[in-house]
Amino acid sequence: MGLDDIDIVTLSCGHTLGAAHKERSGFEGPWTSNPLIFDNSYFM
Repeated sequence: MGLDDIDIVTLSCGHTLGAAHKERSGFEGPWTSNPLIFDNSYFM
């Protein structure tokens, strides 16, 4: 796809907000403990 490291990290940061939906990803629930605050907890 031609993505470099910065592109991958940028796309991954989207997981710090919101939650997954079982019908789309097979996973149900928030990606982080507080899905309404943008922080780096997804990467920890």
